[in-house]
Amino acid sequence: MSIENDLQAIKRIFIDYPRLNKIKKVELEKAEQERQDLLHALELGRLNAVEQSKITKDLKSVSIRRRQIKNNLEVLEVVSKFAHSFNNNSNKNKQFDVVTNTVNKITTKKRIYTMRERKDLQHLVDGDKLEVNS
Repeated sequence: MSIENDLQAIKRIFIDYPRLNKIKKVELEKAEQERQDLLHALELGRLNAVEQSKITKDLKSVSIRRRQIKNNLEVLEVVSKFAHSFNNNSNKNKQFDVVTNTVNKITTKKRIYTMRERKDLQHLVDGDKLEVNS
């Protein structure tokens, strides 16, 4: 390892990732707005089968993109909080271990959605191929 690589890693943690966190929040807001538009089109629109199929496909696509953004944001928020509070903490080694373990848990967990109301649809989202990871 060289000092240059270490400095680049520090720059990413303390400058780039907090900035990326803000960018991802804007992306999430846009994806959520697009998702709402598509839901309203399904709810209120006079759609033929082809139009309904296209909107449903678009809804799935934006929902997957939204989940990926949310997964990224979950990690970026942990790193951003770490970067913000790191200099104000006298126990830096322990703080570093905590953030490393937290990020590892977030990035390795499997996410599976459980239907709240429409339990008859659960079989459609079960299975390894539909799990969304970051």
